[in-house]
Amino acid sequence: MIATAAILLAGPFMLGAAVFQKHLLLIPIGLMTLLASAHLLGERMRRRRRRD
Repeated sequence: MIATAAILLAGPFMLGAAVFQKHLLLIPIGLMTLLASAHLLGERMRRRRRRD
């Protein structure tokens, strides 16, 4: 009885931990893509300014 209760309580916690770990991996990837896209946009803006 205690074991089943522990599994029922640990189940959502383990799932939450797995999701949290995925988010921890996605956060740096998301930041890197944001930085890369911002850099590319900045380069495009600089090129347009040079033409004018």
